[in-house]
Amino acid sequence: MARSAERLVVGPSVLLEVRNLGARFGDIALFSGVDVVLEPGVVLVVESEIELARTTFLELVAGITMPTTGSIAVNGAPVGGGLAGQVASVLHDEGFPQDEPVAVHLQRVLADYAADPVAAAVQLLERVRLTHRAEHEPWAMSAGEYRRIALELAFSVPKKLLVLDEPERRLDRPSVEWVIESVRAQVAGGAAVVLATYDERLGDLATRRLELVSRTEMS
Repeated sequence: MARSAERLVVGPSVLLEVRNLGARFGDIALFSGVDVVLEPGVVLVVESEIELARTTFLELVAGITMPTTGSIAVNGAPVGGGLAGQVASVLHDEGFPQDEPVAVHLQRVLADYAADPVAAAVQLLERVRLTHRAEHEPWAMSAGEYRRIALELAFSVPKKLLVLDEPERRLDRPSVEWVIESVRAQVAGGAAVVLATYDERLGDLATRRLELVSRTEMS
């Protein structure tokens, strides 16, 4: 079961709608019967004693994996493909291929949004002061550098919903402060944010909270 900090309200401005969502891992029900409705400008912080439950929930909301129990819709459309301009995410795995320069991946993603994806990739790297890493593969970079590029990409592309799983991972304090300000900017721009975090400062951005409760089911 799950408990949300606010009563669910369905209206014309609904951005994310989760109904009766459930997930399992072996004989553990990570969560079940989860209902969430978010409007633009909301920050939902997801909490659970089991990290796998939080990560699984965020992967489902981001459309990385498909639900087997329940449904998820963003702007009225089911998740799972065709979400360009709707959902951006940074999870534990930043999602960059490890065997190609980061600039190549950025250009490919930004081609969906920018008239000149090469210039857009350069500008993105300039914003995080990592232009010198343009031709480097992720494995050759520090984890913090790689994380900052992935986050800036998620912050930069058009989206209605932003999903972040421990965005503070591998970042120093100034970079975490940058993430906090960036999340605030996303909300001010009308996006909804769903995140899990161990950082109290990021957690304090919550306007709503969702607690996922797991249980073991004996066969």
